[in-house]
Amino acid sequence: TYRDKWGITYRLEAQASGFPILGPLQEESDLANYQSPDPDDPIVYRDLPEAMDRFKGRRAVIWRGLDGFHIACALRGMENFLVDCLVNPGFAHDVMRLCNDFQTRVAVGAINRGADIVVLLDDYADNNGPLMSPELFNEIVLPYLTNTVRAVKDAGGYVIKHTDGNLWPILESMIDTGIDAIHPIEPTAGMDIGEVKQRYGDRVCIMGNIDCGELLCRGTPQAVREAVRACIRAASPGGGHILSSSNSLQSGVKPENYAAMIDEAKRYGRYPLSFEN
Repeated sequence: TYRDKWGITYRLEAQASGFPILGPLQEESDLANYQSPDPDDPIVYRDLPEAMDRFKGRRAVIWRGLDGFHIACALRGMENFLVDCLVNPGFAHDVMRLCNDFQTRVAVGAINRGADIVVLLDDYADNNGPLMSPELFNEIVLPYLTNTVRAVKDAGGYVIKHTDGNLWPILESMIDTGIDAIHPIEPTAGMDIGEVKQRYGDRVCIMGNIDCGELLCRGTPQAVREAVRACIRAASPGGGHILSSSNSLQSGVKPENYAAMIDEAKRYGRYPLSFEN
């Protein structure tokens, strides 16, 4: 296990990211004496100068950030925080505000230091739907997402919003915040990328959605190529589509399948698009 700068204890798993198992806000009274990290600490941006040196002007430099929901869940424990949202919303807002103030200052700081894009990584849903009702999401979570999006855009940056799961009940609210792109349109959660493109493609860039679970981990290169072509047919006409996996490239992804995804995207995804084969 290890403890991060927020005082959250994580257990190391097979993947790169640890799993939060204990947060410092066990009781509401703990908040009064809690000190959040310093968003101006230079260590926060320790990896950014190298990225700027290597890629600025050649590739988009993307800062991995949050809007507050993920940290709030870890500070309290997810079950506790979701209950807070329902029965103690004032406390839930206090925790969200604490987390969002830090995350927003860091995201703007990254843009001011030369990053081009901030990707906000808080997950709001599972395969069945959002983790809370749309009404509760709009009350507790959406104001803080909106705050971060507006601050980053006012600073001259772009915002990609990532969240797994079935987003249909809250997708329009998220897009209304002014995000520039939505990722990853998870197919195993009932998110049809063609339908998302049809409904919202004139308002937001669509990112996704080659299945990184079954297909990229256990499928064949030919099956991956077919999925890439189908995804491009559904989402790429007219532009506004960035092809990607349906989440990330975790350790179980077969290298040959990843190579097939990239190769097919380069061969089949060039404009003007052709659907003859």
